Amino acid sequence: MVEKDPQISALDVGELDIFVDSMEPSQIELIGNQSWVDWHIRLQKLNQQAVLEASSIQEELTKETLISSGKLPVLVYEAICIQVWRLKIYPQILKLEPAPVNTFGIYMVLYHEAAAVGLLETVLFHDDGAHCVSEVAGDLIDYAELECETAVEELDRQKRDLQFDISMRCISVVRYLAEQMEQAGIGALISTSLYKTHDVPSLMAHLLQLAPWRRNNEKGDLEVFN
Repeated sequence: MVEKDPQISALDVGELDIFVDSMEPSQIELIGNQSWVDWHIRLQKLNQQAVLEASSIQEELTKETLISSGKLPVLVYEAICIQVWRLKIYPQILKLEPAPVNTFGIYMVLYHEAAAVGLLETVLFHDDGAHCVSEVAGDLIDYAELECETAVEELDRQKRDLQFDISMRCISVVRYLAEQMEQAGIGALISTSLYKTHDVPSLMAHLLQLAPWRRNNEKGDLEVFN
């Protein structure tokens, strides 16, 4: 008799609860120190585990634990925090050192944003996830709208794949919030952000026209972001 392969996991036994319980918003001035690096590694593993569970039709324990612990707003804060770092602090770093010898630390910070947004995208597919971010939904829409604009303006995305990945995932985040805003009880707040604060329908129409998720590679073959 052939034994069934064990489920693939990015986490060791007991790590899920420990990692989620330890989630706290980053302080922007501490980004890059050892405690922040440890937090980044935990976030990366949580994101990997959530994707594994969703893609292999396992019980989505990571999603359930994040929601029951009320930790989704931390992910929203992390995405916004790194966005501020990327837009305000990173350019100053490049002014001081235009061609840094060691770019690993910088890439780690940028990837932290991608991990936070990726985990949000996975969890917000479900309506209970949208309800969990109701108090910060306006901030999340503001963040996602700016990233969607980045997708429109992206002219050299082959060299900025990580940022482009974040922008594409933000389109999904906006979609999930819009679809589930009534069930989550945040309809009025989201509607104001979508239609008054940001003209999201026009932005989405522009995106549909440009279709930045489609491109031809060097061989001329069509590639579609998935």
